[in-house]
Amino acid sequence: MPNPHFLSDSAYFDTAAENMRYDEHLLSQAADTTVLRWYEWQKPGITISHRQTDIPAALDQFDASGRITGGGLLFHSPGDLVFGLVGSLTDLRWGTGLKAKLCLISKAAQQALTQAGFRPLPTTTDPAFQNRAFCHTYQSPYEIAVGSEKIVALTLRKMRHHFIVQGIFHLNDNHRDFKLDTEWHPYLSHGLITPPRAVEIGQQFEGALTAALEQGGIGVNQKNGCTTFGNIQPGVELQG
Repeated sequence: MPNPHFLSDSAYFDTAAENMRYDEHLLSQAADTTVLRWYEWQKPGITISHRQTDIPAALDQFDASGRITGGGLLFHSPGDLVFGLVGSLTDLRWGTGLKAKLCLISKAAQQALTQAGFRPLPTTTDPAFQNRAFCHTYQSPYEIAVGSEKIVALTLRKMRHHFIVQGIFHLNDNHRDFKLDTEWHPYLSHGLITPPRAVEIGQQFEGALTAALEQGGIGVNQKNGCTTFGNIQPGVELQG
């Protein structure tokens, strides 16, 4: 049955470049209806923001692509849940500020993890390893950790009439999949100790977003007024 609150797209591709181009395609075709695309990443890959120009030479052997949004260099493991969401700036369910949009999506991601049995926490970054060139050491109040690991990363870009959010649930172990020297380890995620299937988290995430939009989303009067890490229903066998 079609979702009345947004169009759901499950297209996925083998390469980073194809997946990032498809998100740009969704943005180029955007109308008034929100489009949510979530999918399982297929092979070890890297994406960099539109502000970054080069992949470090030590990472040349990996599948890689630029992406339309900002943030830092991001490592994707096979089996991770990746999503792109395109919405209209005139859709006031998302609030009128960029922070409100990120907050609504963050709360849905927290709900998805909670329902899967994990305890979502705010991210923290060791000051010794803070580096805005890499997603894993780029701290945001809207991103989510389980235990000490950043699990959900989000990045947003505002266009003339629309916005796009790209995100990832780090379900799997970058260390295992990339086998990089120790100098790269601060920028890699261990993922979840007992990772659920991407489809399970994707369905929970879509359901949480649907419920939020059914309730009116952020609302017309709130620009940035959304509190993360609050009002999350408890899950079972919480981890982290």
